[in-house]
Amino acid sequence: MKANSPSALPDAQQVQISLGERSYPIVIGAALLDAPGTFANLPRAAQALIVSNSTVAPLYAQRLQAALQAHYPTIHLVTLPD
Repeated sequence: MKANSPSALPDAQQVQISLGERSYPIVIGAALLDAPGTFANLPRAAQALIVSNSTVAPLYAQRLQAALQAHYPTIHLVTLPD
């Protein structure tokens, strides 16, 4: 069982984005920012990019950046208007 599978994260659902070798899952659920399993299978990279909007970013971007710091040395944030 993968760490970010729905059964490993309480009340989470997973949607698989099928793009051949670039396929990836999207995990949807409550309190995922605080669940270590959410970030267990992230790809290795030197950077991460968070894309959000001007309504959601003030609520969650800082917490997401903090959660991703253990995985990525550089994290960029792009905030788009609603």
